Amino acid sequence: MSDHVERMPWFIQNFIQNSRWSGFREMQVRVFDRFFDHNDHILISSGTSSGKTEAAIFPILTSLYDDPIGSGFGALYIGPLKALIDDQFERIEPIIRETEIPVAEWHGDVGHSKKINSLKNARGILQITPESLQNLIVDHDDILTDIFGNLRFIVIDEVHAFSGSRRGLQLLCCLETIERRCGCRPRRIGLSATISDVQGTCEWISASTGIETFPIVDNNRKDAEISIRYNHIPSADMRDGGKDRKIALTGFYRQLFADTDRKNCIIFTNSRSTAENVASSLMRMKDALDGVNDVYVHHGSLSKEYRKLAEDALKDTSRTVTVVSTSTLELGVDVGSLDLIVQLEPPHSCSSLMQRMGRSGRRDSPQRLILYCNEDDDKRWNMLGYVPMNLIKAIAMCNLISEGWVEPSPPDRYPYGLLYHQTMEYMKRRTGVRFTKLKDDVLSMFPFRSIDESEYKMLLRHMVSTGRIQRMEDGTLLITPESEREIFGRDFCSVFTSEKEIEVKTQGKVIGSIQNIPEIGACIQLAGHVWEITSFDPNTDTAEVKESDGDVMSSWKSSPIDTDRMVMKEIRKVLSGSETYDFLDERGNDRLNDARESASGMLMPFSEADKGWRMYPWTGTREFDTIRRFLEDSFEVDRVWCFQPYLLDVITDSSPEQVMSSIRRIKSTNDLSRLITDSDDITVGKYDEEVPRDLQEKCFIDARFEIDADLI
Repeated sequence: MSDHVERMPWFIQNFIQNSRWSGFREMQVRVFDRFFDHNDHILISSGTSSGKTEAAIFPILTSLYDDPIGSGFGALYIGPLKALIDDQFERIEPIIRETEIPVAEWHGDVGHSKKINSLKNARGILQITPESLQNLIVDHDDILTDIFGNLRFIVIDEVHAFSGSRRGLQLLCCLETIERRCGCRPRRIGLSATISDVQGTCEWISASTGIETFPIVDNNRKDAEISIRYNHIPSADMRDGGKDRKIALTGFYRQLFADTDRKNCIIFTNSRSTAENVASSLMRMKDALDGVNDVYVHHGSLSKEYRKLAEDALKDTSRTVTVVSTSTLELGVDVGSLDLIVQLEPPHSCSSLMQRMGRSGRRDSPQRLILYCNEDDDKRWNMLGYVPMNLIKAIAMCNLISEGWVEPSPPDRYPYGLLYHQTMEYMKRRTGVRFTKLKDDVLSMFPFRSIDESEYKMLLRHMVSTGRIQRMEDGTLLITPESEREIFGRDFCSVFTSEKEIEVKTQGKVIGSIQNIPEIGACIQLAGHVWEITSFDPNTDTAEVKESDGDVMSSWKSSPIDTDRMVMKEIRKVLSGSETYDFLDERGNDRLNDARESASGMLMPFSEADKGWRMYPWTGTREFDTIRRFLEDSFEVDRVWCFQPYLLDVITDSSPEQVMSSIRRIKSTNDLSRLITDSDDITVGKYDEEVPRDLQEKCFIDARFEIDADLI
């Protein structure tokens, strides 16, 4: 440790001494060695709370201090969430408080005057979101070289949240624009706790730079203690007033309360409605059982102030608290030292499960995760026959993350909507541009490498026909006056769609927001409390509320989630095996054995069914949906009923072999557009509706179809 400490400036040495660090971790030493002795990009993949931020920021600060930059920002820190940027600002600012290296925040919650001041005194580190970076590039085009001409480093935090998304491609466009315009060649450093495809992520970090990325992967996973709790919740029997159901639900909440009270913990849920319901129930349980923990809620529809209350409570070492959260606390916001993570029902991905589990286990203690699986007879959509799929899926996901597996990022080869967006962003500060210039400056960027020139011309012709741009007689392209209001609007910078929500206030104080337009007198749940709607202003989309104890309405909608083929294959493996699991409680193992007996007929791909046959593909959602489309397109099939992604009932007089043979003939034509139906929303991204139909279909097919699906 001493060699690296000695080459770092005095303020970092003071921080290390005051923090009473006994030494650097092996991963940090490897990063320092690579950083100081080489010039390539770096990917740092290591568990949550393993010191990734310090591993990246210490050598960057050393470089900026030892070799000061005259003007402009020396380092750019890019985070996926405003809260994460705020958190990192609070972590970095005290380290450099007495130095001349400033750190500036830039996102939607930062005031305009503060941003302007940051540009006037552009030095040190700028912390920013991709959307704000997009706006900065366009709005301050005239001083871009002054701001970034000497940019030396780019840190991309939670890089896995970008590498498989349209938002990440937008970020790459921004970085490429900065490098081209400013002539800088900053070194990129990616940080993540959950990387499945190291090589693919390295290629993403290196995009358009011509410099390789060196991966530093910490494969020494921290010890993890995983437990699965199984509960059966019967339907309400009106003959006894639903007594058995109430007893079962009370038992579940008592168990949850016993697991979490007097521990610093986060309870993760898969929806905002569940988070609100659970928090409200635990608040009542605390009062009834003299609990210690205060209970908070944390999700994206709560105001910043309410979310900050929960985050600060977790960091307060003088107390223990329970925070019920959606994915908003999944990423790297500092939440202090957690004793336990609870997950209610299996999350949408193994990546989320591993990320959430990694929130615990700080200070060299093991990670602790309790995963609750409730077989609720009122939610039969979680059952496959007599098999509780949530329980089996939970077992499968725990098996996979114990092996270090998480879902790979899906490719996005044809982001035509993003190409429209970047074209408009490029043109809106110019008085006219020719196609050759657009081709050289926009189409040539890394995210559009799979889109050819003829497709770009098709997109531009469509933009002319829809009135987005106009073509002058000499071929110059201009943005139309009708388009200016939209593209200069606040929301144009974002390439992902967000639901419009109604702001909820009480006595002038913002609590959060809901999606549904409320009825006066209706009750909603927000911040763990029940509120009655007292007024609604449709002009400002604002509802006033007062606290209540009435029955609540659902405040948010949710979307279906894909399941990876590896998870489905592991589910089949669990059902076909005979193994018992130490992490599964006794009731869960008993229920697993019952499920295996019931699942015997599900393990073969085909079985007889009324008026046809039943098919169990045991493959991922994309593959399953592709098989369904082929079946529905086959002239030998009368009708298909499906329970995605588990089974398909095929009504037909033909045998499975005959139908599969006809599907293979259809597949050989490569005419996949015939599988798109009128009910499909083929606009994959926010701006895909600005794209001609042929290109929309190509993008949709590439994103949603898997023609190499099993069984076809």
